[in-house]
Amino acid sequence: MDTPHAGTPGQHHPMRGMLICALLGTASPAIAIDCEEAWLMRNLIFDRAGYCFGSPLGQALFDNADCTTTAPKLSPVNAAKVAEIRQFEEGCSVDTSQTFLNARFIAHWMRMEDFPTPDWGESACFGWTGPVLTVRAGHDADAPVLGAIKPGDTISFGEMAEQGWEFIRYDRGVGWIAPDTFHPDFCTQLAG
Repeated sequence: MDTPHAGTPGQHHPMRGMLICALLGTASPAIAIDCEEAWLMRNLIFDRAGYCFGSPLGQALFDNADCTTTAPKLSPVNAAKVAEIRQFEEGCSVDTSQTFLNARFIAHWMRMEDFPTPDWGESACFGWTGPVLTVRAGHDADAPVLGAIKPGDTISFGEMAEQGWEFIRYDRGVGWIAPDTFHPDFCTQLAG
């Protein structure tokens, strides 16, 4: 599917850009967005805009029951997100002839209300020691709850903050945490 290519600058998490420490001997989580997640994220944006999928994979995941067009009009924000995701997808090859996608946390992605914009920097907090943090489907206090970050979790950042909200990956899923709830002092170790 062809989509407009555009980019917009985003906010970067304050931890990005500073290398805190090398984590020798520590299991590293899958921090970065992978090809399957990128494909899913981009196509969820199109699905929400009414796109009718032609591929077996698109039809299996999105079912076309409520589709309206093969050329949806995306908002400027979503067009920019799609363009960023497409840049990330360069070199990826998702087999759309199959009917199963091996994306991590697919149930969380399918419930997502606000999709993040990939960032080219990554950082992680190992061994969260702070309070339980609510993880939501959007960058809004009224967005549905997807889960919670708990003490001991690993929290990864690889997308741009939006409206002060951080998009995170953690041991059991993905989603948004409210502004000013994450602080690196609550991390046993940091990377990124």
